[in-house]
Amino acid sequence: MRKDETKPSPPYVFSGRVRPQIAIIGSGLAGEALAARLSSFCEVTVFERGSTRGLYSPHVVSSGRSLGLHSTVNYGLGGTTALWRGCLLDMEADEFGALWPDIVKKELPRSYLEFVTHLAGERCGGLWSRRKEWDSSLGDILERSLLVPARSPRLAKSSTWRSVSVRTNCVVDRVEEKGSGVVVVFRDGANWQQQFFDLAIVCAGALNTPGILRRSGIFSPLVGSNLTDHPMGLVAKLEVGNPMRVNAQLARPDGLRTIIKIKDEATSLWASFQLCPTHDTSFAEEHYLSNANGGGGRMFSALELYEKVKNQSYREMWKNRALGRKCVGRFAYVLATLEQEPNEDDTVRNDSSGRLILSWTIAEAGVAALTRSLQKLAASFEAELHLPPDGISSRLWSGAHHASTCRISLNGDTGVVDSNLRVHQRQRVYACDASVLPSTGASHTGLAIGSLAMRLADHLQLCLSDKATVRVTEKA
Repeated sequence: MRKDETKPSPPYVFSGRVRPQIAIIGSGLAGEALAARLSSFCEVTVFERGSTRGLYSPHVVSSGRSLGLHSTVNYGLGGTTALWRGCLLDMEADEFGALWPDIVKKELPRSYLEFVTHLAGERCGGLWSRRKEWDSSLGDILERSLLVPARSPRLAKSSTWRSVSVRTNCVVDRVEEKGSGVVVVFRDGANWQQQFFDLAIVCAGALNTPGILRRSGIFSPLVGSNLTDHPMGLVAKLEVGNPMRVNAQLARPDGLRTIIKIKDEATSLWASFQLCPTHDTSFAEEHYLSNANGGGGRMFSALELYEKVKNQSYREMWKNRALGRKCVGRFAYVLATLEQEPNEDDTVRNDSSGRLILSWTIAEAGVAALTRSLQKLAASFEAELHLPPDGISSRLWSGAHHASTCRISLNGDTGVVDSNLRVHQRQRVYACDASVLPSTGASHTGLAIGSLAMRLADHLQLCLSDKATVRVTEKA
């Protein structure tokens, strides 16, 4: 392995400009957070391929594993956050894994509270600060608190967009470094245009960022490879002997939900679990998994709704949430989320018409790890485990947590961006979204993405202003 190629970003020089000009490509979780922070000392232009009002979910084709009928990506102001409840969960120190640079693992938690407060407000920030009061560990069974805001984040209506220039319905083709800046080449309707900026940050998500970087001349084989997701599903039921004890363990104040994390020792893969009330140990047929090979698109919306309403498992889950039921009785449905190992054969690319083509698989080793973790979960609650007769693999769908297609690494041989999220081989192009996550454990990815955005904003403020008073990032 070569020596660390991560270099401190230079103090950028902007001749004849009062404030630096920064382009942000994508208005999702990272794009909105960066725009909010950078607009205080930069002129920010946000490019979004969707519209200001309404969202469009493109049809995503999977040449490997079926994604289920769930939309996995959205275009429009706010991006894929429209699919997202806003649940936030931090990764365990051991969950980061060896692929994360030590400096990033060390610094990322410092931005958690800032991002939680930015996204969900002061009340949720206070609840986040106190969450560990309810956390506990019993051997390798970790009971953690998942922050669930009362309202889903509505980034399409964020006040951030009033303080920046937003260009909707613009499809960015590429970003080219020229002289002392970058040129963003984009299509606005039928017209191709170019615009000059001092820096560009690609925040188009794990499915779209690789295509932009490839068209920008970044030809590393790692761009678009190692696609991971969180296989997720209602995979098992527990028959609980002592419901009162289980509910006492799961009790959390409003705004927090218990999530149980377990690491499989044989594979080092993490799984997380939530328990949902149910009425017996029977399993409904999971129709929605087999009716399409992709998710999203306007033509799928009616079918998706019909299949979910028809599905007994989903009806139960929605009814419990609508009525605010948290306690389990004698029976509990297990909603599982599984970590995936990176696999260079799992990729994302665009076909000749621009459609997203995914090659996404779920390895048998991961399914076996999930089964072992389910057995540990049942034992920890002194419950009997009931598995579906057709196996748990058929009940796993895409959690829409696509990640790792342009991951962070200290050199260009093993990753696409450095520890400051600057693209290797480039001076003024950055990437910040789920694509840069080296691994995700079994935790929701939103907190890591948003906190990386806050950390990058600190870094750029330091680079862009000699009067900045921000935390200094150590060399990796």
